[in-house]
Amino acid sequence: MHPPFAQHARLLRRTLLVFLFLLAILALFVANAVLLDRASLALVRSAIPPDTLEGIAEPRFFTSPDSYAWLSHTRDMLMAGDWRIRHTRMDNAPHGRPMHWSHLLIWELAAHARLLQTLSPSSLPISRAIEMAGRSAMPVFTLLFLLPAYWILVRKTGFLPAAAFFATTVSVPFLTESQSVFAPDHHLLQQAFLASTLACLSFAGWGRVAVGGAGVPTRPFWSRPLAPPSPSAARRWFVLAGAFHACLLWVGGSVWLVVHVVLCLSALAALAPPASGFRAEPRLWLFFLASALPLSVAFYLLEYAPRFPGMRLEVNHPLHWLFLAGSTLFLSRISSFRELGSIRFWRAVALPLLLVLPLPLALLFGPASWHALHDPLLRRLHAGFIDEFRPLLPRLAAEPAFLPATFRFFLLPLVLAPVLAFRRKASPATAALRPLSVASLLLAALFAGQLRWGLLFAATLPFLAVVFSTALAFSARPVFRRLAFVFLAALFCDAAVSTARQAAFLRGWSSPERCPAHWLREDTLKRAALRMALAFRGDDSAAIAGLPHDAPAIYYFSGIPSLASFYWENADGWHAESAIFSDTSPNAAEARAVAEGRALSCLLVPDTPTDLPLLHAALAGQPALPREALYARMPLSARDGASLPAWLAPDSALSAALSSTNYYHPAPETRIRYALPVRAFRPVPQSP
Repeated sequence: MHPPFAQHARLLRRTLLVFLFLLAILALFVANAVLLDRASLALVRSAIPPDTLEGIAEPRFFTSPDSYAWLSHTRDMLMAGDWRIRHTRMDNAPHGRPMHWSHLLIWELAAHARLLQTLSPSSLPISRAIEMAGRSAMPVFTLLFLLPAYWILVRKTGFLPAAAFFATTVSVPFLTESQSVFAPDHHLLQQAFLASTLACLSFAGWGRVAVGGAGVPTRPFWSRPLAPPSPSAARRWFVLAGAFHACLLWVGGSVWLVVHVVLCLSALAALAPPASGFRAEPRLWLFFLASALPLSVAFYLLEYAPRFPGMRLEVNHPLHWLFLAGSTLFLSRISSFRELGSIRFWRAVALPLLLVLPLPLALLFGPASWHALHDPLLRRLHAGFIDEFRPLLPRLAAEPAFLPATFRFFLLPLVLAPVLAFRRKASPATAALRPLSVASLLLAALFAGQLRWGLLFAATLPFLAVVFSTALAFSARPVFRRLAFVFLAALFCDAAVSTARQAAFLRGWSSPERCPAHWLREDTLKRAALRMALAFRGDDSAAIAGLPHDAPAIYYFSGIPSLASFYWENADGWHAESAIFSDTSPNAAEARAVAEGRALSCLLVPDTPTDLPLLHAALAGQPALPREALYARMPLSARDGASLPAWLAPDSALSAALSSTNYYHPAPETRIRYALPVRAFRPVPQSP
């Protein structure tokens, strides 16, 4: 074959391979999403008796309280005919409270629901359209993120690392949890924006550009190192990184602040003695700032103009812009100095440091109204009674195999990447590993302190694995090159096994006797909320206390607001509910006054020491005792022989409706029983 034709044929085969692999992974991803949705639908349809009228589809359940909150905000916004929602009646009953979450996901859900209504041949109710939009929101966002990411990685790192990234991202459980049809939530947005920022900064060389030309002379197909970028290419990647970073600030200010500090510390690692072929380009950070700052201001105006929230530092705020400007200017100026302790250096960084100071000073010394965790009650709640704020060590004590079982082969680059990156004779192929490995280690340390950072830590691992494998593949030592392909093969095998196991599980989960236990709990909670709506039908002033974890689900299915919920905007609701449930005096005068002032219709209390009682004991300032000991102290424990305050009486009818047994009947010989162990109490009117 003539050489040019052979070259074109080889290029065609490789392009076809890239495209076919893309189609195969997309088919597996869509198939797993459909299987998961059908499995939950089979559980809902097997319930006896159904809780809806004949011909009306029974609502589907979700598995995250945040999902119900997002869907409720979207529904309320559309029902009101508005394009923003800044106040919700979901909690802090009966007054409601401000809603400061970003509208990015709300607008996506609203647009998706309206599109479904437009395309539906029949009249699709808005509640049904929102439910359908919620079930497809995260899979659609995953595809919109991964398709360009896969193509870019193929061009930047070669086919094998890009394919490993794509395959593991849609198959490894700790990454797929955020992509589920059950969890329309903001966490996937934060993961995507963080990973995109890290990738763009890595493609831009973290402020280092090529000397005398860009890249490596050849562009191998199977794997290629992250070559030093040209100045023009680095500028483009820095602008894109700033845009993703601004989107991360848009989604949440508190998470953005921690991530930004991690990025700044990681960027300092790029100041280590550079590998040959690199030179510092300090002005690149100004391009990052020129992109991130205007977008952050634009998002702030889009969310709040013309009525601004004041000093709410949990969300995008002008003080964050000062911190962004000061820290970015500091990185730009420190990159151009070799003598970091000189007087000239301190003069250059004085202004950036002054710009950085206002935000941490406001967070540390500002009043309670500036940040939720200044509130002692919310601080106790976060410290001891919300699982995602607990440290990793107790989890490891209970499950010693948690880390290897969850993160699998991704632990290898986490440990070895810093060793490879900070060797004396570093090459351009390993230079990008320096800041990237530092970022991963810092997020791992945050994860060890609080489980909530595990999602963001997980978001860094696939790209770290990609850069690690390319650095190994182009190492001077043959043993490292062999290790690179062994590592990539391990990632592919793990992805294949995970996909096969997931498909097997999903086929089994279509039968209620084999589905996860929390599915039964969530579906039963949904049915209890629907029955509550029937019990309070026609009473628009109905309001409840108790079950703060389930407040969004109760409001979503019944429209009945709760007093407390796990959201930082609802500090007033927590104060009121803790006053009700922690008043142990016989007459409970304070509790009665709070309940009457809030016009509560009923109080809901679980029968087991696993949810509400221990929370309120802690919120009342009592010591951190075991759950059973806290449960024994509660006046509303609802156990046999327990005395109730005089102002409360059992509501037998509502208790029976809420805790009635649900039967799931997948086959003639099989019947699954599940009940929600909750009792209801109603306030007794005070005698005149």
